[in-house]
Amino acid sequence: MQNYEPQDVPPQDLMATWFAGAARNRNNFFHLNNIPAAAVTMQTLIGGEHNYGPRPRRLEGVLLPHFVGNREVPPQPSTGYNTHDIPNVDPGHLGALSLGFGEYSEIVVPQWSDWQRNGAWRIMEREVYQYAIETIDASRPINGIPRNSIYYTVEITYQNFGPNVCPRLQVWAFPTRFLVRIYYCDLLGNYDPNEIFKEWDLPHNEH
Repeated sequence: MQNYEPQDVPPQDLMATWFAGAARNRNNFFHLNNIPAAAVTMQTLIGGEHNYGPRPRRLEGVLLPHFVGNREVPPQPSTGYNTHDIPNVDPGHLGALSLGFGEYSEIVVPQWSDWQRNGAWRIMEREVYQYAIETIDASRPINGIPRNSIYYTVEITYQNFGPNVCPRLQVWAFPTRFLVRIYYCDLLGNYDPNEIFKEWDLPHNEH
């Protein structure tokens, strides 16, 4: 009997790649040349017979908020789940562009459109952005480099499936819950994981 189970892949540090296209905005905001680390932990399906792509389990990194102008069409999720022809589902970023993350399929998952654009997810993103701006501004000497920012983590939960049943792509790729936490940190990403500043436990509902 075939055994199917998810297996975590070690975190990938992608921040240098993400910021290749946004370096000017980032440098103007922070007056820095060094880019703090961010990482995404992926998960693959062992024994999968349908060649599903890996799914993200956790994203984390220092927030570098900046203005986002015209946007490209978001990439589709790395799992292979295509949202183009599915009503009321968007490719959703686990970390918003305005928070300093980028257009990479590894950090994109299917999300209910209204929930993502106007609902709980969007409310959380706006609050996190405001906390990051306030934290950075409060730590910045006059005409100087800020000393602090916000460290952002999001953990993604998916539907359970039995070890002897290969899941459908919907089960493998469509999140059921997001746990977002933010912490105070310095610009190198040092933070105390026991000192949670704010937490959002977000069931992934259609509305």
